[in-house]
Amino acid sequence: MPRPLRHPSRSASLSRRLGLALALWAAACGKNPQTVAPTTTPDAPAAKPAAKSELPARLEWLSTRLEAARVQHHIPGMAVAVVKGDEVVFAKGFGLADLETKRPVTPETVFAIGSTTKAFTSALVAMQVDAGKLKWDDPLSQHVPELQLRPRTSERGEATPVTTLRDALCHRSGFTRMSMLWASGALTVSEVLAQASGAEPTADFRKKFLYNNVVYGAAGEAAARSAGTTWGEMLHARVFEPLGMKSTNATKAAAEADPRRAQGYRWREVTEVHEALPMRSIDSVPAAGAINSNVLDMAQWLRLQLGRGSYEGKQLVSAERLQETWSPQIEVAGGIKYGLGWMLGDWQGHRVVEHGGNIDGYAAEVGMLPDDGIAYVLLTNVSMTGLQRESLGIVFDSLLGELPSEHDEGSALDLRPYTGRYVANFASFDDARFSVTDEGGKLFVDVPGQTKYELLPPNDEGRWVFALTDTIQVAFDLDEKGRAYLMHMHQGGFDFELPRQGYSAPPDFTLEQVQDQLGRYRAEGSGPEATVTLKDGRLVCEIKGQMGFVLRKPDAEGRWHFRAKDDIAVSFREDAKGAIDALVIHQGGTDVVLPRVATKEPPLPSVAQLLKASQAARFTKQLEKLGAVELTGKVRIPSSNVEGRFRLVFDAQHRQRMELDFGRYGRSIETYDGTSAWSVSTLDIPTEAQGRYLKQAGLASPLLAGDWTQGFDDATVEGRVGKGAEERIVVVLRVKDLPPMKLYVDPKRGDVRSTESITLVEGAGAIPNQSELGEFRKVLGLRLPHRISSTNEHSGPTILEVQSVEQVKGDPAQLFRGPAKL
Repeated sequence: MPRPLRHPSRSASLSRRLGLALALWAAACGKNPQTVAPTTTPDAPAAKPAAKSELPARLEWLSTRLEAARVQHHIPGMAVAVVKGDEVVFAKGFGLADLETKRPVTPETVFAIGSTTKAFTSALVAMQVDAGKLKWDDPLSQHVPELQLRPRTSERGEATPVTTLRDALCHRSGFTRMSMLWASGALTVSEVLAQASGAEPTADFRKKFLYNNVVYGAAGEAAARSAGTTWGEMLHARVFEPLGMKSTNATKAAAEADPRRAQGYRWREVTEVHEALPMRSIDSVPAAGAINSNVLDMAQWLRLQLGRGSYEGKQLVSAERLQETWSPQIEVAGGIKYGLGWMLGDWQGHRVVEHGGNIDGYAAEVGMLPDDGIAYVLLTNVSMTGLQRESLGIVFDSLLGELPSEHDEGSALDLRPYTGRYVANFASFDDARFSVTDEGGKLFVDVPGQTKYELLPPNDEGRWVFALTDTIQVAFDLDEKGRAYLMHMHQGGFDFELPRQGYSAPPDFTLEQVQDQLGRYRAEGSGPEATVTLKDGRLVCEIKGQMGFVLRKPDAEGRWHFRAKDDIAVSFREDAKGAIDALVIHQGGTDVVLPRVATKEPPLPSVAQLLKASQAARFTKQLEKLGAVELTGKVRIPSSNVEGRFRLVFDAQHRQRMELDFGRYGRSIETYDGTSAWSVSTLDIPTEAQGRYLKQAGLASPLLAGDWTQGFDDATVEGRVGKGAEERIVVVLRVKDLPPMKLYVDPKRGDVRSTESITLVEGAGAIPNQSELGEFRKVLGLRLPHRISSTNEHSGPTILEVQSVEQVKGDPAQLFRGPAKL
């Protein structure tokens, strides 16, 4: 059989609710920078500049597109400035700076710029390198002795690596966010650095990009100390004053005292309202994100960047050092690179240097095409927005692309239903994320490890052809609301399906329905070998040396056609006793028979059998008798070197209350009373879960004990992994509108020993989680795990150690009711 044509090359949940409670800490403590795809032509020539006479028309077009995008993305207000060459050619405000007073945004309106601050910090370090006071590869602790990191290495016999200024500025130290150390604003810079010294890495040194504001902030502290001053004072003296940035500051107090400051908001997607947010103090890690500015001042910063360190005839930083900040230091993902405080990518073959910034109530984007002499800044008063990334294409296309005709403007297609991330599991792609973006009114597909491909408008068949080649086409399936939930990639006669991230297709089968078909099949001699498995409720035929092909339901002839290529099918041959003894591959009029390979593995247990092994019914009955149970103990986040106490209260109706107390670092309470769910935290304003987030809050038991299928629409056994004492049965739980949850269950005791899930956090997207449950003991007649380790990439592992289990006295109803008071 021919091979398919390949393309050119907060912590995890104990349950949905517990995972959400811990994930909110990571979400509240800063977001990932916005990124664009890597360039495949880093030395691409600059585009021919638009004629000067075209500029007014282009800027008018840009203004129209920006306002339309602002409305589409539910942004209360924003401001944009564009620099071309050494001239500010555009500066304009859109929408409202304050919804209550109806104050409009102007170019003078001040916003928090979040992590776009990082490039200012790397510039300060560059200035000190110029002065001979620092070297990029100086040990960080040489200048900031409070921070004594202990990176890890998998190389045998290698000494503990030394973290340098360069490592700090490009997020390759191996330490993840450490957000718990600064988010409360209660610690000084020195206290944060000293505490971070005891943090544990989550990846090998220089092997993985892990965003870390604390370590980055230490690089800013090193620059300041080498100059004998503070970071804030150095910033004013070396950057703000020479550039005339008189409206720019780097403290919460200064921003709040400015009457021109925009009020920050978050957008609630279910109720479709904006909620005002208080500013967050970044005083504990100012060099990572503390600047507040307006687009007029930021335009001067862009002039300095495009001028290669020169501003109005004065060289503030050498071109060589500035270029170093634009040089790739580490792979982020899929070929995307990070420099020193800048993300590095491309736009239609032109080199892009950019960075996004997000902090409570504000989102920013700074982007440059340095080889084309174009740069811009976008400042908004909403916490998260897709316009940050989308604005790159809008601005660059408006200035360098073809001006639309009147007909083009009137027939523009709404691309919002198609944009998003889609999951690829075909050919060489293993759980890869393809990003579909709207850039300048054109749809692009960002293929990991390759580049960003432009799509032509859909043809009469609804297919979007790759502009690069008509041999690859894309199509979308839309739901009842008109939003794409599935992307088809058509190439070489194959139709590969990529579901939108978070979407789970309804299962075709239960294990019981296809148990007989599962197994290994192999032709005699050097013929093909196949394994048939059940994955996500669908039958999959994995051809050895090729890939796994998802099968459609059998047709009237008993043939299971490949979903990716309908002219190939398989059928299952039965012997005289009706038992399946072979797999038959049907292709091109030829049948290839693969006899079944004998296996001694016992049949997989059903969900009912697993629940019986766990004595789920007895657990529920005992919990109903107790009324409510309280677990208390220690909670640790090793990646931030913090620990505290937790309290978890739950009952048989799935009502629950989770308290996390980290003292100076912050506290939170999550409640669910059966009809409403609340999050109350020292890090954020009280939040009531709505829509699918409310449904998520009420799913499963807190510790995945008892009947863990309750609340889900479907529970399916899909296989086994491991052997002996490590054998686990894979169970997938599904519910409409939420990502599936995968459980790994001990077949002997019925204990859930680990999980894989995706927690949806409003405004922050989807957070993949993994958890492990262990040290099971029976207390109060309930078999419960006493150690739970939950992990996500943002915060590393969070470890709960249960120290006491007690029955709650009296009526516990008030404990589950929100909003709770801290």
